[in-house]
Amino acid sequence: MKPRLIAIYTVIVALPLVVLGLLGAKLARDERAVFEHRLSQVILDQLRVTDSEVARVVNQWRQNLSADLRTLPLNPGELRERARRSPYVSHYVVLHPDGSLVYPTPLETPTGDERAFLERTREIWERQALTHEQDTEDVPPPPTEKSLGKSPSKIAIPQGKGAAQSALPPPRNDGWYTWYWGDGTHFIYWVRGEDGFIRAAELDTARLKSDIIIALPDTLSDARVPTDSRTALLDSKGVPIYVWGTYAVPEGESPRATLPLSYPLGGWSLSYFVPASQFDPGLSLGFLFNVTAGVLVVVVTVIALAIYFYRESSRDMREAAKRVTFVNQVSHELKTPLTNIRMYAELLEQEIGEEEERPRQHAGIIVSESQRLSRLIGNILTFNRKDRDALRLQPFPGVIDDILAEVIAHYRAALEAKGIEVFLHPDAPARVLVDVDMLEQIAGNLISNVEKYGAMGKRLDIYTSWKDGLASITVEDKGPGIPPSERDRIFQPFYRISNGLTDGVAGTGIGLTIARELARLHGGDLMVEDGEPGARFRLTLRCPLAGEAA
Repeated sequence: MKPRLIAIYTVIVALPLVVLGLLGAKLARDERAVFEHRLSQVILDQLRVTDSEVARVVNQWRQNLSADLRTLPLNPGELRERARRSPYVSHYVVLHPDGSLVYPTPLETPTGDERAFLERTREIWERQALTHEQDTEDVPPPPTEKSLGKSPSKIAIPQGKGAAQSALPPPRNDGWYTWYWGDGTHFIYWVRGEDGFIRAAELDTARLKSDIIIALPDTLSDARVPTDSRTALLDSKGVPIYVWGTYAVPEGESPRATLPLSYPLGGWSLSYFVPASQFDPGLSLGFLFNVTAGVLVVVVTVIALAIYFYRESSRDMREAAKRVTFVNQVSHELKTPLTNIRMYAELLEQEIGEEEERPRQHAGIIVSESQRLSRLIGNILTFNRKDRDALRLQPFPGVIDDILAEVIAHYRAALEAKGIEVFLHPDAPARVLVDVDMLEQIAGNLISNVEKYGAMGKRLDIYTSWKDGLASITVEDKGPGIPPSERDRIFQPFYRISNGLTDGVAGTGIGLTIARELARLHGGDLMVEDGEPGARFRLTLRCPLAGEAA
């Protein structure tokens, strides 16, 4: 099998497989992306359930604090005692309806805890934040290093002056105030009483964390904890408050999902960690079955087609080889009797007197046609021999002009019968080394083509020249010519231009193929040039002088 056919069949088989492989890879990526998206949604749903548990604890605190603050006295001593006994409150605060601080105040000799409380909340009271700024349920932004431990910062609507303040919503009767200070986030819950006073409480953050932790799952005893996972409740600094789950998180691993807690704990967040293997489950059996079945179907189909085309091609090649062998054998068998016919026809032509014009004409036709048949058989044998073994150049001394004149003489009767005038323009008188048989065969093919296809031009010109060991022969007719798009294809074996002039003309289709091969074997080439009008062939042959080494 020829390498070219092997390459073609390889491409036919490999190309669909490559395309199918790329499609399979894309489907695998898409399936993985869908799986990751679904798993992420499941994780976020789990975190939202946990967030709702935390929100339930905060709401319970809110209810308890609301009931507590609405009955809060204004006496400083009672406020201190009540704060000391409260499980939820670190400090109470009372504000006058005009926003001024009623309790605690620096003027009343506060305790050490109260002085610390006033220090970390000083900016809140100076800005009268609880009376002029309302809380919002937007998620607070994470604290910066500057805001942690240096100055309070409300997690609320950005403040402005004038029109910005007038656009605030109506005052509420209760709400949360959140700020960052020192070791993290602090919370104040406040209510506005019927007397106009605002009563507020700073939450005991440690107790709040404790109640939240109690409400969260337990790694050892809670069935809600997924196996091989870890969930962390983080404060505003990203420090874990509580962690549950059995997965040992490698150092530096990022969480698969993060969810900020609901208001007012927006500075805190939930992070979920899970092994990477859970995000890479491999391909499902159904997907693998479908892809494998598709690949097998395509492979079997493509291989079957390749085998079919190979067998058809091989059969055509075998039949072509048989035909060529048959023609070659028949041509060899015809060569000997044809030579005898030609020889006796030439003798008969010589013996007939000149006065017997009609018999001499008949004999000349026999000679001409036998010569034509000899050339056709020579073309067939040459083409067949070219495929089997290399042709050999056999140069002998000769004159290009004389050889061409003899070839023209053989064709003159056939050309004149079609009204074609032949003009030889000799300019190669040097005696050179040339393969006479090859030159006669090339010239005969070119002249025969003029007889077949260029007779309408009624003229054939042959120009010769020789210089520096290179002979040049130009055969030019005045016929319809050769289209530029066909000038390379006419040298292909068995190719013939299909038009009204050629469809009814008999021929083997290998004459120009053989002519070019013989020209190149002789160190030259055969090319088509522009004719005005008609076809023009230029033949070159490497022919050194007969006295020089070939």
